[in-house]
Amino acid sequence: IMKALILAAGIGSRLSPLTDYTPKSMVTVNGKPIIFQQIESLLSCGVDDITIAVGYMGKELAVSVKRNFLDANIKIVNNTRYYETNNMYTAHLCKDRFYGKEFIMLNADVFFEKDAISCLCACARDNIIITDVNTYNEESMKVTVDNGRITRISKDVSKSDVYATSIDVYKFSSSASKSFFDKCTDYIIR
Repeated sequence: IMKALILAAGIGSRLSPLTDYTPKSMVTVNGKPIIFQQIESLLSCGVDDITIAVGYMGKELAVSVKRNFLDANIKIVNNTRYYETNNMYTAHLCKDRFYGKEFIMLNADVFFEKDAISCLCACARDNIIITDVNTYNEESMKVTVDNGRITRISKDVSKSDVYATSIDVYKFSSSASKSFFDKCTDYIIR
């Protein structure tokens, strides 16, 4: 069973005023909240164990998701420190559910075509980052590549070195999930 972690704790200040009274994942695109599109995509690919890590307006988000996906196996984890922390801390709160397990992780404010998740699930590679090779975004994670392998992922990659920009949708193997959460723990406790 493939698992998924949706990071939905952030305030979404860059989307203000849309997010002044609405969680950023509930902003609509083509009349549908972004997170609903994500959940539908995951469920349609057989990803039926979903955890949503909430923070800002978390109760409203959880109620809306539960009401619209009554039969889905969706768990909510609350980051009460969302205002002072980041995605790494939010992911760390979910470590016990994902450590040593294959899973998909995505940011709750990412809108993508439904087939992105099916391609991710169907790909034979163990670890994947969905990227956009035609975009350079200063705020996003960027990757460098050597012989088809990612050599660096950081917001600090220069435009001249960047291969692609991450759209913040990732697939981790069981061993990579251990490495990821170990790094999260190291970052948080230092």
